[in-house]
Amino acid sequence: MDGLNEHAYTVSFEDNGSYQSNISVTHLRGGQTLENTVFTTWSSHEGKRVARIVANTSLEWGDEITVSVSITSWNGNALQQPLESDRSFTVGTWNQPMADHEVLLKTGWDLDQTYFNEEGEQGFALNFNGQGWQLREGNVLNSWELGNGTLTTLENTEDGATNLTLNLESIWKNETVQSGVLTSQVFDARGNGVLHLVTFDGESRSTVTANVSDGWFNRSMIDGDLDERLRIEATGDLSIIEQNDEGGESLNVTGEVSVFLLETWDENGVRRLQHTQFEALADMVMNDDDFAMEVSLDGLTVLERWEEGVRTEQKNEFKGQGTFGLNEEDENSSIMINGTIHDLHWLTEDG
Repeated sequence: MDGLNEHAYTVSFEDNGSYQSNISVTHLRGGQTLENTVFTTWSSHEGKRVARIVANTSLEWGDEITVSVSITSWNGNALQQPLESDRSFTVGTWNQPMADHEVLLKTGWDLDQTYFNEEGEQGFALNFNGQGWQLREGNVLNSWELGNGTLTTLENTEDGATNLTLNLESIWKNETVQSGVLTSQVFDARGNGVLHLVTFDGESRSTVTANVSDGWFNRSMIDGDLDERLRIEATGDLSIIEQNDEGGESLNVTGEVSVFLLETWDENGVRRLQHTQFEALADMVMNDDDFAMEVSLDGLTVLERWEEGVRTEQKNEFKGQGTFGLNEEDENSSIMINGTIHDLHWLTEDG
């Protein structure tokens, strides 16, 4: 077959002479002959006559093909006996022998899925280099490999964006192929990397940049059903900025995230579970016209859990101490108050 997406072959002759020949293609599938028509075009390449033949059938795994050539004349001279040649092969998959076997193998594998939808750019890229073994018994081919690689994901929604890059130190890849069709593929991987998370909530923008110390990823495709699970633990930096469109009111929180947990589960492209949780030490500055407050938060906790598209758990807790100031003036008087906050505790659950 040649490199185009069609069922085609090239036949090279000994020289650039003029040949009269009969060329046929026998195509067997499951022991049955498929009727076909062959189209032939002639050319020359590197001083030799070349025939390109195209059959009007398509190939499937396990098909048996025989290409037959019978030369009856050369440069106008009829041959006393036709010169015949044929070549047969069985259609398979590269690096997957048809006979029963058990062999060692080493592979490189890349999956890159980048697309756009109504919420923006979405991306998933998985690179794998591994080695292991491969076993064929009849029409069933199984492989088991251990290696390493990288994982990059990009998710944009109306509420924010998540960008994750993991260096995968350990990847198990298991595959099952039946009659040339991939029926099962499982990736199970662990590693570390970087996470960038942005969340929008009204006028508030929250940003977490985290160093992932423990990342786990599992991608399973079994009989056409795709299941993807992700769990990461990390530490990093936190920034929350809230600004009223009319000015005056503002909130600024910066700090260090001591505990960060993200867990997701997608099934056939549908988000079944998303759990986000972090704890941080931070400084909070709040301004509202004549009022200002600065607080050192030694207990900042945020938790949110969604299951089947429904929020099942939510908790926002702020604990700390600091200072505040109030300055209010009118035409005839003014009030100025400066105070110390010994204990600030703000808790919202399932709100």
